[in-house]
Formats: sequence, structure tokens, C-alpha cells
Amino acid sequence: MTRARTYASNDHASKWGPFALRNPASHRQAQAEINAGAQRNSGVLLVEALLSILVLSVAIAAAARSFTYAARTHRTLKNYLTALRLAEEKMAALEAAHRIEEVKASGAFEKPYTSFAWNFEIEDMTPPRPKEEEDQTQAKSASIFYKVHLRVTWKARDERGLSLDTLMMKKQEETEDENQETPSPRADHP
Repeated sequence: MTRARTYASNDHASKWGPFALRNPASHRQAQAEINAGAQRNSGVLLVEALLSILVLSVAIAAAARSFTYAARTHRTLKNYLTALRLAEEKMAALEAAHRIEEVKASGAFEKPYTSFAWNFEIEDMTPPRPKEEEDQTQAKSASIFYKVHLRVTWKARDERGLSLDTLMMKKQEETEDENQETPSPRADHP
């Protein structure tokens, strides 16, 4: 009960209860200690803030680099898939051709694929026939084999390309029939 009387006699003490300081000078001293501690801690807070900014900037730089790498990889993959589709179309056109006349050829694709170019080489891979077979009628139906090497290139930062190799077979009588049945162009058709 002595405590209660001490607090009751002090106006400041009645306001703050048991946590009140009895002496105003000690209150000022306590406030000065709190302010001094806050000043010491302000340097620590500054270092913590700088470290957190550093960690965040490293994380953001890593994320930006990964996004750039992903975009470059996407563009490269898109070019490879386009080149593969164009190479398959060109190879199908070569296979559908009745005659294979050119040994080497090159060119560029039409719009919208003007940044892509193609070239191919055709090599006769037919094995030599024995002389006795040349006189027989089976020699007419023999097959001719061709090795076709097709390359599709495009320009990115450096030149990149995709190659397809295949073997084609044409029957010799087909090629001989085409040589004999080649229609002459008519005057009324350009």
C-alpha cells in the first residue's frame, strides 16, 4: 500500500501507473539514453538497408539475364523449326520431280522466309552393273540411286544451318520414258 500512496501523490505517476518515473531529471536522462541508442542503431539500419538493396539487385540482374537467355533460345528454336519445315518441303519437291538434272543448286526461299536460303548436291550412287546384264531386258528396269544433301541456312548473329541427307531411288525405265515423252512447249501457252 505504500506504493499506491506514492503514485497517488505524484500527478505524473497517476497518469503512467507503476511505469512512471518519480524524478523528472531521471526521465530526461532515460530519454537521452533512448535517443543515444536510436542513433547507434541508425547506422546498423543503414547497413542492413544497403545489404538488402545489394541482394535485390543481384537477384533482379539474374532474373533479367535468364529472361534474355530464354528469349534468345526461343528465337533460335523458332528458326530451327522453320528451317526444318522448309527443308522438308524442298526435299519433298525434289522427290516429286520426275527428272533430276542438276547436280548442284542453291537459292533463297520466297516471302516471308527471305532470310532463309537453301542449297543441295545430288550424287549418283548407283552401283556399277556387270557387262553381261547390260544386254538383258532387266537392265532397263534397274534402279538409279541418288544421294541428296540439302542444307537450309539462315542469318542470326552468325550463320546457322540445318542439313538433311537422304537416298532417292528412280527406276531407270521411268527416266528413259521421260526422256522420250518430253512434250514440246506449245506456242499458245507461255
